[in-house]
Amino acid sequence: MARTVTPKDKIARAFDIWAVGPFELTTASPAAQELVDCNFAFAQAARELGDATFEAMIAPVVAKLSETRPGASCIAPGRIAHVLVSAARGFKQTSATPDDMRRLIDELLLLSFGPR
Repeated sequence: MARTVTPKDKIARAFDIWAVGPFELTTASPAAQELVDCNFAFAQAARELGDATFEAMIAPVVAKLSETRPGASCIAPGRIAHVLVSAARGFKQTSATPDDMRRLIDELLLLSFGPR
């Protein structure tokens, strides 16, 4: 029997595409890692636009999850999305492997929305 895809599953998958996938590519390439080490200062505006676009994309799913989590409902879905995206940016700096980053994202979603 197929498992039902939950809103939290959708957010986890979105983070896998937006954050973990590119992180995985940079860990496999010394040249890409050099760009990460430069902290993308030269592309600040593009990175901020990408983050804002991703936040807007996940905010409706966050809103749906917030309906079932009383503590989360006191924070606007857009702000929750901003916190999640900001944390994931930090995870890119602190994760040793893509699996480590996935684990951090899963734990952040667990803290934010409870178990699946």
